[in-house]
Amino acid sequence: MASQPTSARCFDLQTFRVQGVFQYCVVAGGWQQDTHVKPAAETSEVRGVSQVFAHPAFSQETPFDSDFALLQLDRPVPETSCIGPACLPSDDFEGVGSMCEITGWGMQQSGGDMPSILQQAVVTTVAHDRCEANYAKANRTVTNSMICAAGTSGGGVVDACQGDSGGPLVCLHRDRFVVVGVTSWGLGCGDAHYPGVYSRVTAGLDWIRDVLAGRLRSPDRGRPEVDFKGHMWAVVAGPCGIDQDGCIHSSGFPSQYQSLEKCRIAVNVSAALPIRVQSFATEGPYDHLEVNCVPYSGRQGPQGIVPNADIFWLSDGTLQDTGWKLCPDTPRLI
Repeated sequence: MASQPTSARCFDLQTFRVQGVFQYCVVAGGWQQDTHVKPAAETSEVRGVSQVFAHPAFSQETPFDSDFALLQLDRPVPETSCIGPACLPSDDFEGVGSMCEITGWGMQQSGGDMPSILQQAVVTTVAHDRCEANYAKANRTVTNSMICAAGTSGGGVVDACQGDSGGPLVCLHRDRFVVVGVTSWGLGCGDAHYPGVYSRVTAGLDWIRDVLAGRLRSPDRGRPEVDFKGHMWAVVAGPCGIDQDGCIHSSGFPSQYQSLEKCRIAVNVSAALPIRVQSFATEGPYDHLEVNCVPYSGRQGPQGIVPNADIFWLSDGTLQDTGWKLCPDTPRLI
């Protein structure tokens, strides 16, 4: 099973479960964060998320404890010069004093701006009792499912910050990178008294193995059965429509769509054809149609794209336009 570890706090699992909104995407090999720019095809691979597994011990009533989630990807990700796996640690891996690396697009100081380019920093894991004692002075609890790390650079403190949650803490161990932690929480950013706190992967190894082996089922209901009625797609949520020719369109097309619209169009992947854009006019870059995890807006539609996952349409609360109409590019008979 192709999967990706992250933080359970990064997901509204109730919304995911009730609404069946499978619009999460994972970009492997990505280094620039911009929701209005397509991922660089030469370095990255984009995958949809088919299921989310949250650690059963995670609870908002016990903040940050067992803060793990696993994302099941809809397709495997190939290894390339820009994409490679990090290994799970052994059960007895301690790693105290290990030099490790953190990555993310989080703030570079508390309350500051978030960078568009992926950031990387070196930190060292801290003894559990020392970290626990420091946080106890602030009436915070560091449990056995957590590991702490911090670093220094140019006289300053190196730390994760807001927006880095769910990212990896990886350490080089015996010539291979090992996922030791998942960025979780801390007090402020870059405070020498309070190192960053990460979910300790060894604390969740049994659960991770059970998920990877298929011995556990996700609490979400999975993708519901869809009656495509002979079409390559079907509108399963929201006010978007489909006509007798099997073309999908925004609500009210060719008149204006409404504010705050959300649509989900399920795709019959086995019958998918390239998309023929008949019309496309949205308020760019805010009102966008997401196809294969890539947002399209303004006057640029997904012409010629073969959808391999559900399609999503979202409009904001301000300006509207005439919307869009997409048809299957059915081969012509000669």
